[in-house]
Order: sequence, then structure tokens, then C-alpha cells
Amino acid sequence: MLKVKDMKKTRKSAIILTALLLTALPTAVAYAETDDFELPSPSWAPGHPFYGLEIFIENNIEIPLARMTRGQIGEAEKRLQLAEERLAELQEVCNRSDTATLERLRQRYEYHIFEAQALGNMTDSLELDTLLGNRTMNHVRVLTQLSAHVSEQGRQGVDMALKSSTESFGRQMNRLAERIEQEDVNGTRLQLHIETLQSQVQERLNQWQQIRENMPSLGQDVDIQMPIDPLGKINRTHRGPP
Repeated sequence: MLKVKDMKKTRKSAIILTALLLTALPTAVAYAETDDFELPSPSWAPGHPFYGLEIFIENNIEIPLARMTRGQIGEAEKRLQLAEERLAELQEVCNRSDTATLERLRQRYEYHIFEAQALGNMTDSLELDTLLGNRTMNHVRVLTQLSAHVSEQGRQGVDMALKSSTESFGRQMNRLAERIEQEDVNGTRLQLHIETLQSQVQERLNQWQQIRENMPSLGQDVDIQMPIDPLGKINRTHRGPP
């Protein structure tokens, strides 16, 4: 028979578990494809006493729950959401002089995006591939805008995050370009979509270059290159050998 003390402890544990599960329930994510995209509002940024709990819940409850309920696509979408939460946190703390925190957030962002893209490759979902392409393009956009307003102390951290998002965008464009070879995909429409995204990212990186020239960071310059156009190889293949 349970003692009163043990019953209270069990009840307290049940309440905590219920709260964690409610926190982990899937939320509606606006899959914006244009300039109306915004990062989510960070709940607890690094430095908050409950930030560690938030990371624990994400890794041990939210991700497994998404995978259990919707499989690899659900996990990929959850990781995309978490990647954007890391960017939102980076935006929240970017004016601090704590470069180590910015670097940790960049690494966590990069990790979740890499995992989401790996899952996208495994699921072979055109919808997910397109979503990741749209969202990584928007990550480049919001980070470029942020670099125009961040302090000198935080500019290098933002630039490093921008470099990561640009590389993620390049990987996703390669993935979409590979789909043009598939018979069940509208190659012309997909090619136009890739060209549009590439053009938007090129425009953003041109703006970033101007920002960097006018407002250099205090740290070492970050080299960000436009991803190689993945359509070049496709077009050469379709035209045949020169």
C-alpha cells in the first residue's frame, strides 16, 4: 500500500509528465513561401533558468512524439521548426557579447536542418523537399535583414549562421534539381521554382555584401559564397555533349 508521501510524489510526477506532453503537442506551422515568413517568437532564450528544460523536452519528447505520430516526415517538420526556434533565439541574444552562445545556437540550428534534410532524402517527399527549399531561402532572408541591425559584437555570429543557412539552401537546391530527372515530376515547373529561389538568395547575399562593406564585424570576416547553380548540370545533360 502506498504511503501518503509516496502518493504525493507519484501525483506530482504525473502532473509534470502531463505538462510535458501538452507542451510537446504538434502546433500549426505557417509554411510561408514568400516575404511574409517570420521566425517564431522564442519562449525561453539562452540564459533563462528553464532553457535547459526546453532543450530536454524537445530532444526527449517532442522529436520522438513527432516521429511516432507522423513518421519521418513528422520528425523532419519538427526539426525544421526547432531549427527556426534556434534562429529566433539567436536573433534574441545576438547583441550580447557572448559569442560562445551564438556559436552553440548556430550549431544547433545546423544540426536540426541537416537532420531534416537527411530525413527528406529518405522519405522522397516532393512536398517536404519543396518546403525545405522555401524555408532555407527564408532563413537566408531573415538573417540578411538581421545583419543590418545587429551590433558589431554579434555580427560575426549572425554571419556564421547566415553561412550555415546558405549552405543548407544549396544542398536543398541540389536535391530539388535531382528531381527534375524523375518522370513523375513536372520538371519545367520545378526548374522555374528553383530559379526563383536562387534569384532571391542571390539578391539577399548581394545585400549582405553591401552591409558587410559598410559595417564590418569586429571578428574575422566570414566568407559566404552563392551556392553553385544546380540547374547547370541538368541543362547540359538535356542539351547533350558540346
